[in-house]
Amino acid sequence: MDLISQPFDGFISSPECDQLTNFITPQIKENLKLQRFSKTHYQYHLSRILLNLYQAWSSHPDKCVGISRRKNYYDSLEDMYRNRKLSYTCMTKSLDTLNELGYLDLVLLGERDPYLDTSFTSRYRATKTLTKLFTEYGFNQQSIIKDKTAVAVRLRGKKPKRTKKNKNPRGKLISYSPTKQTRLMTKNLKLINEVLENTEINLYLSNREMTALNKQMKSKHLEDPNDLPDINFSRKWLYRVFNEDFKRGGRFYGGFWQEIPSMYRSRLTIDHCVTWEIDFDSLHPAMLYLKEGYKKEDYLDPYQLTKFIGEKSYDSVKIPRKAIKVALNTMLNSKSYREALGSVESSGLKPPKKYNDWKGVLKAIEEYHEPIAHHFYKAVGNELQAVDSQIVEMVLLELIKENTIALPVHDSFRYKVKDMQLLIKKMNVATKHYLGSELFITLEHQALNEPPKALTTSNSNYYSRRNNFLKRFNKVEEPFEPYLL
Repeated sequence: MDLISQPFDGFISSPECDQLTNFITPQIKENLKLQRFSKTHYQYHLSRILLNLYQAWSSHPDKCVGISRRKNYYDSLEDMYRNRKLSYTCMTKSLDTLNELGYLDLVLLGERDPYLDTSFTSRYRATKTLTKLFTEYGFNQQSIIKDKTAVAVRLRGKKPKRTKKNKNPRGKLISYSPTKQTRLMTKNLKLINEVLENTEINLYLSNREMTALNKQMKSKHLEDPNDLPDINFSRKWLYRVFNEDFKRGGRFYGGFWQEIPSMYRSRLTIDHCVTWEIDFDSLHPAMLYLKEGYKKEDYLDPYQLTKFIGEKSYDSVKIPRKAIKVALNTMLNSKSYREALGSVESSGLKPPKKYNDWKGVLKAIEEYHEPIAHHFYKAVGNELQAVDSQIVEMVLLELIKENTIALPVHDSFRYKVKDMQLLIKKMNVATKHYLGSELFITLEHQALNEPPKALTTSNSNYYSRRNNFLKRFNKVEEPFEPYLL
């Protein structure tokens, strides 16, 4: 049975959910008939169950929530990523009672297969009775907030081998002992997330365009229905993910805007302001050239082979830039030549006509980038990410000092157009601090210059999302701000 599901998040809450919880809690108490009933304890569990069911239902009517019923999951003291306020007894009694009262359906009961060493988490889905209450109590994504106790600095273990069923495997989350470094990163993330929580981040799309966007996003995830994305506007809480240790990875994840295709990111607004996008040119190759003592003017665009080596003109090779970019970054992230070759061969891109296969392309890149070629096939990408994530962190913190914010998309930023010069300044400050030099920067000017005439209050949920946000933070309506230079 193929189910669309999302994992349970024990760190979310909202005022509307608190009101519904107050309505349902007495029913839970009456049904359980316990001599000792902790109202506060059950309300805490109930609110998180209801919110997860709402998030799933609001993204897809058939979507379930995976909630563990294993006692050792709740009893484990080693799992730092779990909300330890949630108990096995209270959680299971709440789930079973909600099922008996007709508020949720148990779609799939979890079990463990000792022979295959696999387990299946129980799946729950909101009933029509409950979804009507979601609407009646005014549930909306803009009012959902992330608990400050959630672990924002995460560490993953070694990545398992790629399989046909799992083409993009991820290492399991592993616990760690907090250090001065992780405490500082956590403190900085707390500040960044507080600013994001108080910032309206929206998509200026008609309902028809939103439907098309959701369809496009879902079509890319048909191979894995459980990985089906949804545009959840409450997902503004960022976290950082490191790989195996705190010297690898560290990039920012979690923002809903990061999952949106680039063609739609031009419709992102920040506090009702038009946005543009800016990024560092060829970041990782550029970082390696700087490491080898070169200046930024020495390497220009690493993804275009345009210079002469001996009597050989790479300009005449005419290798498409996209092919070079995919191949070069694969060479930086692979542990061996064989792994890199296999990855580009399975990328879906065809090698340039000049070559019969990708071997010639990799060789041309090795020759062209001889000054940094000794870094190829050593999986240095994760180490470079650790540095570029520090740069992003510094940029965000510097912007906050100026009472503004940008939306990180790995090594790029979505920002209010009026903040362009300020953002460039902060990006240069950060790269000088960590790399000793400024980097080339690319500006993407695709943006709205005026509100689309077809986009009105009647045919777009943009304004309802905006009004919900303004209501929550007691802010006043401001006119749409076109970009002005």
